[in-house]
Amino acid sequence: MTAAALLTKIKNYMRIRHNALDDTITDDINAGTLELTRAGVSVYEENEIRDDELILTAIRYHVMAAEDYNGKGSQYQQSFEKLRDAMSLSGEYRCETN
Repeated sequence: MTAAALLTKIKNYMRIRHNALDDTITDDINAGTLELTRAGVSVYEENEIRDDELILTAIRYHVMAAEDYNGKGSQYQQSFEKLRDAMSLSGEYRCETN
């Protein structure tokens, strides 16, 4: 999934119809993908974010936590951390190492 498509998907989920927060949300998306990668989750496929519902959900949770969406940022952060940790332990999501 392209970065632009993911930005649009997350904005739609959060019911954001303007572009004023695009840079902030893009930074949050990038931070989420870096955090997943740091934990050993294979996020990218052919230079795009994998179109995988668990990965996209984790990134969405990260953005919603960072933006304290509906005042529930800490709940979204906990959800992100649990999903990140579960994916990092799963063979299906682990980064290939040489």
